[in-house]
Amino acid sequence: MMKHICRPIAAAIIFWCLLFQATPAVFAQRPYGGLKDYPFIKIRHNRILNDRPGLDNFYGKLRALKTDRTGSVTIVHIGDSHIQADFMTAVVRERLQGIFGNAGRGLVFPYQLAKTNGPVDYRSYSNAVWRFERNASRVVTLPMGISGFTLETNQEGAAIRLSLTGAANRRHAFDRITVFHDNNHDAFPFAVTGNNTGGIDENAVRQENHPSGTTFFLPSHYDSVTVAALRTGDDQRYARFYGISLENGTAGVLYHMAGVNGATFKNFNESVYFASQLRDLKPDLVIVSLGTNDATDRGFSSQEIYSRIGLLAGSIKTACPDTDILFTILPDFGSPRNRRLKQNIFSARSAVIIYSREKGHAFWDLYNVMGGQGSFQKWKKFSLAQGDMVHFTKSGYALQGSLLADALIEGLTVYGSR
Repeated sequence: MMKHICRPIAAAIIFWCLLFQATPAVFAQRPYGGLKDYPFIKIRHNRILNDRPGLDNFYGKLRALKTDRTGSVTIVHIGDSHIQADFMTAVVRERLQGIFGNAGRGLVFPYQLAKTNGPVDYRSYSNAVWRFERNASRVVTLPMGISGFTLETNQEGAAIRLSLTGAANRRHAFDRITVFHDNNHDAFPFAVTGNNTGGIDENAVRQENHPSGTTFFLPSHYDSVTVAALRTGDDQRYARFYGISLENGTAGVLYHMAGVNGATFKNFNESVYFASQLRDLKPDLVIVSLGTNDATDRGFSSQEIYSRIGLLAGSIKTACPDTDILFTILPDFGSPRNRRLKQNIFSARSAVIIYSREKGHAFWDLYNVMGGQGSFQKWKKFSLAQGDMVHFTKSGYALQGSLLADALIEGLTVYGSR
């Protein structure tokens, strides 16, 4: 009997060693001290639940990537304001890419052109004024796509320049980009231009069109690029832009993020091009971090959020049948005196757990891991959460990212021992 018990333990130890021996520094990158500094965190609960079979496909591809060092594993992480600033997702991206290789920066959006906050590792500029909306806008008149934001203009020659900043210049230089845009006879097509992009030779750029946009293959690696909407036909009247993916063509993890301040499950369900553009990203895993804003809806009901969860998961699986889904459960937040909100949070958490268990999806219980009901105040005391009782600080989001990365790595390790 002891022999059978020891075998999986030995296998786990061997797998840990093989996984970590080439990159020991990566696993020391836990921000803001050790987790012992935060006694309210339930570290023993920090694991991915229902990951067998929920993440079988994803874990299998990660193991193959680590062994073969060929191909890529693609993750798409969607959510609300907890994701838009990229504080949480940047930590997960860097941890996973440090272990398995860096296949590129992934999906980005020129948030500055939409007059809102965004990640700090790139900047966006334009020579035109763009109309913009997000899927959480009070009134949505533009179709929404993969990023949850849309830019529109009728100005011919309108250009968008994206430039990586700081250390991202070295880590995420790209040689291929995919521009998500309307690709029909009424819309201006996009092209890569040589203006202010570090001297990209337009004649050396190869492109492939597809229903969701255009992929451009560049002659070398660059840290900035300009794409412009150029009229090529008399019937073309406008351009719509939904996002751009930056890739480098090497083996590793490609970690896309799409966050929208104030977004709910319903907002992503009503994003008409989200599923079709998601398909073009070919994700192996979709991480869904929604529910906070659903819980604050006046008409909140557990039945309604359960339905919203099912609609989103169903559209993801219809568009990408082989994709695994990981739900991250909403955190504790709000005043402890707001009993109705606290009940909504508990009901939303229960809906995610029930749906995930019924449909075989994995989930990560951030609510429980962070300490459960009332823990937001403890995070605030340690400068990990803000005074609005809703949002966390940059340090708090980064700590959440570190916890999620730990849970994914541990899950893969256990998977490798089975």
